[in-house]
Amino acid sequence: YHSKDEKVAESSIPFADKLQKYATEMNHKAMIKAANFPVFKLAPTTPTLLIEMGFLSNPDDLKLLASEEGQTKIATLILKAIH
Repeated sequence: YHSKDEKVAESSIPFADKLQKYATEMNHKAMIKAANFPVFKLAPTTPTLLIEMGFLSNPDDLKLLASEEGQTKIATLILKAIH
């Protein structure tokens, strides 16, 4: 999720696009959505993203999120998007 504030989204969306690209390459579902809430409440005009990598209620997601391999995969994905 990124802010709906246009000025904030300008800075957030390019990173979100890269994150989505790498997630797709790693066979992970990815969607970019605008949020109706500030992601970082203390600084609502700061470019931010809220990254959801799965749901604990989904057994496949839980397995990914709980495993060292899955956590490394997610961390690598985020790191690649940053660089």
